[in-house]
Amino acid sequence: RYLIEEKKLYAHQKNYTICHLSKKELLNNFNNIDLSNEDKYYQDVIDLLKQWLDSKSSKGFYFVGKLGVGKTFLASCLANAEARRNKKVAFVKVPTFCQQLKSNLDDKDYIVNYLGKAYHSDLLVLDDIGAENTTPWIRDDIILPILDYRMENEKRTLFTSNCTLDELRKRLAISVNGDFVKADRILERIRSLSSVITITGVSRRK
Repeated sequence: RYLIEEKKLYAHQKNYTICHLSKKELLNNFNNIDLSNEDKYYQDVIDLLKQWLDSKSSKGFYFVGKLGVGKTFLASCLANAEARRNKKVAFVKVPTFCQQLKSNLDDKDYIVNYLGKAYHSDLLVLDDIGAENTTPWIRDDIILPILDYRMENEKRTLFTSNCTLDELRKRLAISVNGDFVKADRILERIRSLSSVITITGVSRRK
């Protein structure tokens, strides 16, 4: 009986085309959130996200805030909800994603298949963008084409980051005297794909 119940709990995992979530994170959902000690702002954010799930809006969110405030938690709640509705979901921790691509550069089939999942999933979550070791290749040949495709095809995309958009722009320029034109191309697409939501409060990690 226990195994049958566990199988039901994780049944939505089959709809993840890329899944960098832990088993614990795969169980995150809005019904498990204790709002009793949260302020009105955070409660309003939760209400907005629930409404978004039931809407037809293709524009996602850019969750920004300090470490531990719950950005990944909220993104995983949305991702799990979509997966339970039989939507194809890619939940990508950007630093891990970039490292996996770099480690398999000689395997063209792997690269094409892996990127294709990020391109075509109904929902793509780019978790912790800005924390990767950004190179011109990652910026111009990986991130930009993914965002460009999803923008042109109006596909739902979520971002989480410790960086504000201005801070992310500087990181994507790579150096103080870097290429801000190419960084701005990324920012333009992020703004097209998402609305910024600042997650406030102290660390919610337990």
